[in-house]
Amino acid sequence: MTTIKTAVSIEETLFRRAEKAAEALAISRSGLISLALESYLARYDADQITAKLNEVYGDGPDEEDLKWLEAARILYAETLDKEEW
Repeated sequence: MTTIKTAVSIEETLFRRAEKAAEALAISRSGLISLALESYLARYDADQITAKLNEVYGDGPDEEDLKWLEAARILYAETLDKEEW
Protein backbone atom coordinates (compact mmCIF):
# COMPACT_ATOMS: atom_id res chain seq x y z
CA MET A 1 0.00 0.00 0.00
CA THR A 2 1.31 3.43 -0.89
CA THR A 3 1.48 5.96 1.93
CA ILE A 4 1.35 9.70 1.58
CA LYS A 5 3.02 12.07 3.97
CA THR A 6 0.83 15.02 4.89
CA ALA A 7 0.71 17.79 7.45
CA VAL A 8 -2.40 18.74 9.38
CA SER A 9 -3.01 21.38 12.02
CA ILE A 10 -4.87 20.39 15.18
CA GLU A 11 -5.40 21.98 18.56
CA GLU A 12 -2.65 21.34 21.07
CA THR A 13 -4.96 19.59 23.55
CA LEU A 14 -6.09 17.15 20.87
CA PHE A 15 -2.48 16.55 19.88
CA ARG A 16 -1.52 15.77 23.50
CA ARG A 17 -4.45 13.38 23.87
CA ALA A 18 -3.47 11.63 20.65
CA GLU A 19 0.12 11.32 21.83
CA LYS A 20 -1.03 9.67 25.09
CA ALA A 21 -3.43 7.32 23.26
CA ALA A 22 -0.79 6.29 20.73
CA GLU A 23 1.66 5.58 23.53
CA ALA A 24 -0.93 3.57 25.50
CA LEU A 25 -1.79 1.56 22.38
CA ALA A 26 1.89 1.11 21.48
CA ILE A 27 1.34 2.46 17.98
CA SER A 28 2.75 5.43 16.15
CA ARG A 29 0.95 8.74 16.04
CA SER A 30 0.47 8.20 12.30
CA GLY A 31 -1.00 4.78 13.02
CA LEU A 32 -3.43 6.23 15.53
CA ILE A 33 -4.52 8.98 13.15
CA SER A 34 -4.98 6.44 10.34
CA LEU A 35 -7.10 4.21 12.61
CA ALA A 36 -9.18 7.18 13.75
CA LEU A 37 -9.72 8.36 10.18
CA GLU A 38 -10.69 4.85 9.02
CA SER A 39 -13.18 4.58 11.88
CA TYR A 40 -14.66 7.99 11.15
CA LEU A 41 -14.98 7.26 7.43
CA ALA A 42 -16.66 3.90 8.11
CA ARG A 43 -19.27 5.67 10.26
CA TYR A 44 -19.60 8.41 7.64
CA ASP A 45 -20.19 5.84 4.88
CA ALA A 46 -22.79 4.04 7.01
CA ASP A 47 -24.53 7.36 7.74
CA GLN A 48 -24.62 8.14 4.01
CA ILE A 49 -26.25 4.77 3.28
CA THR A 50 -28.77 5.32 6.08
CA ALA A 51 -29.58 8.79 4.76
CA LYS A 52 -30.15 7.42 1.26
CA LEU A 53 -32.37 4.61 2.57
CA ASN A 54 -34.35 7.11 4.63
CA GLU A 55 -34.77 9.24 1.52
CA VAL A 56 -36.02 6.28 -0.50
CA TYR A 57 -38.27 4.73 2.16
CA GLY A 58 -39.02 7.75 4.34
CA ASP A 59 -42.51 8.35 3.00
CA GLY A 60 -43.73 4.87 3.97
CA PRO A 61 -45.15 2.08 1.86
CA ASP A 62 -46.83 2.89 -1.45
CA GLU A 63 -50.01 1.25 -2.78
CA GLU A 64 -48.20 -1.76 -4.24
CA ASP A 65 -46.32 -2.33 -0.97
CA LEU A 66 -49.61 -2.23 0.92
CA LYS A 67 -51.15 -4.81 -1.43
CA TRP A 68 -48.20 -7.18 -0.90
CA LEU A 69 -48.31 -6.66 2.85
CA GLU A 70 -52.03 -7.49 2.93
CA ALA A 71 -51.48 -10.59 0.78
CA ALA A 72 -48.69 -11.71 3.09
CA ARG A 73 -50.87 -11.07 6.17
CA ILE A 74 -53.68 -13.20 4.70
CA LEU A 75 -51.31 -16.01 3.74
CA TYR A 76 -49.74 -15.95 7.19
CA ALA A 77 -53.16 -16.07 8.86
CA GLU A 78 -54.17 -19.03 6.67
CA THR A 79 -50.94 -20.82 7.56
CA LEU A 80 -51.59 -20.30 11.27
CA ASP A 81 -55.11 -21.71 10.91
CA LYS A 82 -53.62 -24.93 9.51
CA GLU A 83 -51.08 -25.29 12.33
CA GLU A 84 -51.84 -27.59 15.22
CA TRP A 85 -51.31 -25.82 18.54
